Amino acid sequence: MQPRDQRHTVKLDARLRSGASWVNASIRNVSKRGAMITLTDAPPPGTFVELRRGEMVIVARVVWSDGQSCGLRAQRSISIPCLKAALSD
Repeated sequence: MQPRDQRHTVKLDARLRSGASWVNASIRNVSKRGAMITLTDAPPPGTFVELRRGEMVIVARVVWSDGQSCGLRAQRSISIPCLKAALSD
């Protein structure tokens, strides 16, 4: 089994698109392969989403969901310094 990537605890404002709808979200932790976010109504597992913070876009699949939080698995590696530096919309 592959070791779990290091998580970085953050609190970053972002926008999440699931289907045609955009909602406010907060990134709570991030690794190079995914993130845990909180939002009003988390999409179900298996949903593909677009997470946007400023100019940075992360395309991901929801791997778990629990009411107002969910875990995302990114399609591409996430640059954590770039994500932290990006200005929220």
